[in-house]
Amino acid sequence: MYEMKISEGGRVVIPAPIRRSLDLNEGDTVVWDILNGEVHLSTRKKQLENRKTKTNKNTKYTKTKKKKKKNQRKKKTKKKKKKKTPQNHANTSHGAHRQ
Repeated sequence: MYEMKISEGGRVVIPAPIRRSLDLNEGDTVVWDILNGEVHLSTRKKQLENRKTKTNKNTKYTKTKKKKKKNQRKKKTKKKKKKKTPQNHANTSHGAHRQ
C-alpha cells in the first residue's frame, strides 16, 4: 500500500512500482473508477481488453443459447412432420395388383 499527498490542483503522483506493474508510461491514458467507496485505477488499454473479453464471452454464450433453441425447434418440427405424415397403406399401389 502506498500513501501520497494530494498536491496543488488535485494532482497525485502514481508511485513507480505501480506504474511498472501496470506498464504505464508518460502520455498513457489512465481511467479512475469508484467502486464501493474505493478508487480503482486501470489503463484505457486494459479496460478495452476487458470489454472485448466480456463481449466475446457474452456473444459466445448467446450464440450457444441460440443454437440450442434452434436445434430444439428443429426437433419439434421433425416430430410434428412425422406425426402428420403416417404411412397409409390403403393409398399405395399394393391394392392395384389384386384382381
